[in-house]
Amino acid sequence: MTIRATIAVALVVFLSLAGASPAQPGGPSAVQRYADLLASDPAAALGEATRARDSALAAWPASGDAPLVVAVEHHAVVSLLAAAPPSAQGLLSAVWVSHPGFVGAIARIAEPGADVLGIAAIAQAIAAHHGEALAGYPELAAAVAVVQAGQRTYPGLGAVRPDGPGVFAAMVYAHQDRRVSALPLHELPAEVLVYLADMALTGDGLRAVVLAARRATPLDLYKSVPFRQAGLLAGEPARAPEEFTLDRIASRGGLGPVRGFYAEQLGQAFGYPVSLAVGQLGQERFMAPAFLEAQRRAYAWNFEAIPDHPGLALGTTVHPVSGRPMPLDELPPTADLARAGIRPTRTAWALLRAAQVPGQTPTSVRALLHASQGQTMGLVAGWSMDLEDRLATAGPTLEAVQRAINDFLGRTEAHGPLLALRLVLEAIEGHEHAGELREWLTQTQRRDADRLAMVVLAQGDAALARGDREAAAGFFEDMANRAIGNSPLALEGLARLESLAAQGASIDPVELYARAHRRLRAPRGDEATVRASAFMIVGERHEALLRQAGRDREADRLLRRLEQALP
Repeated sequence: MTIRATIAVALVVFLSLAGASPAQPGGPSAVQRYADLLASDPAAALGEATRARDSALAAWPASGDAPLVVAVEHHAVVSLLAAAPPSAQGLLSAVWVSHPGFVGAIARIAEPGADVLGIAAIAQAIAAHHGEALAGYPELAAAVAVVQAGQRTYPGLGAVRPDGPGVFAAMVYAHQDRRVSALPLHELPAEVLVYLADMALTGDGLRAVVLAARRATPLDLYKSVPFRQAGLLAGEPARAPEEFTLDRIASRGGLGPVRGFYAEQLGQAFGYPVSLAVGQLGQERFMAPAFLEAQRRAYAWNFEAIPDHPGLALGTTVHPVSGRPMPLDELPPTADLARAGIRPTRTAWALLRAAQVPGQTPTSVRALLHASQGQTMGLVAGWSMDLEDRLATAGPTLEAVQRAINDFLGRTEAHGPLLALRLVLEAIEGHEHAGELREWLTQTQRRDADRLAMVVLAQGDAALARGDREAAAGFFEDMANRAIGNSPLALEGLARLESLAAQGASIDPVELYARAHRRLRAPRGDEATVRASAFMIVGERHEALLRQAGRDREADRLLRRLEQALP
């Protein structure tokens, strides 16, 4: 169904729904009142919703969480609709009246500036044609409506506008066939399911997949596609969807974007939330799927497919709602949302949103934030607020600040250690004890090569910021020496040293990379793993520097050694 056809169907449904409001004992429901007011005076509707939210906030915690959660959710929905075109207001208001939980979930995950008309059209089509499925899967429907509302861009396909209602129906079909769907999609919150909803395949295409195949992990799917630099799309333009089939990818192979796309699409068809990750090296030929999997009673993101540092959440991904790059270290905490489930996630979201309302006392904000994190630690937006509060109330002494940081790390590290440390390093920039705190962190993080490298890298960057290039070079060299072969961040230190050499520092880049490469061993694995390794990347840079220096014979010997490392 095209988006125009979807809107047409939605308009018909809206007209039918608008004429028949549900009976409510004692008068219309709050949702119906807001819908009626939005139709006549959106600003008045927003004002009423704001007063209701503020009143519930003033009554909390004595009143309990439930009234505040409802008031915050209503305010979020009204805020979304009040800023939307009138046509979108009418379409989505009608669905809100008939399916309040569905639209409440949409408001949780939609971002400012969202395509509300596109969301409303998909929401109305789902409500009209898949009402029975919507009753059991409102969070999944919300994720599909928000993610599929805009035009998406996919490797090899280019810009595509999939059939959102068809994708939703096919995902429900896959989940109801328990041999196919890996996770309990009816139990997961929309904040997690957005990583499942970014599908390029049509509903019919998804049904064909789940009928023809059975569950396989995205890691297995990724590995099943040959890594070929002359594979599918090597120098070719994007192909039409009917020519760019998953079978074609599997047979011809390709680089990271194509392999990742295959693993993402099939993995999502089998019920895995998937996020395509570009590793710390930032090379798209090594794009790979990170995916959420169940682990006994918990959930965790699997990063084993990332060739340059398997298992490590370093690098970037793209958020499926905003479409903007996102640090990969923000992904692991969202696994706790899956563990918590829908109701605790909704409560935590509402409490956190309430904590962000201006004009409150620090004590009230702190109570709301802690109550939110008592439900789940999966909302990353609360981490920075928590750390900022701890540092602001720690007291002036170095020891007090250290205790505050330790308390924060103790609360967050189990959910995202790299993110927790990154936030700490960012928060102490400009602090009166910043240098001492970074030195202290080098001692407390010694047991983990990646976290230690993060701290030493921050020390070098701080030295550069104050104009001390000699001290910066010392930190970067120390980091590279310690971390080479143990952390991909070592390559960041080498790159900074090379940059300092270009600025006139007494550093010989050829010797720098020669020393680093001597400490590395050729890895074992498939071609993608070997080409993404520090051994290969440092070696390729060393070869290039040798040729620039006119030392071709040494460069030829090094090139032969690199080629011998390939499988």
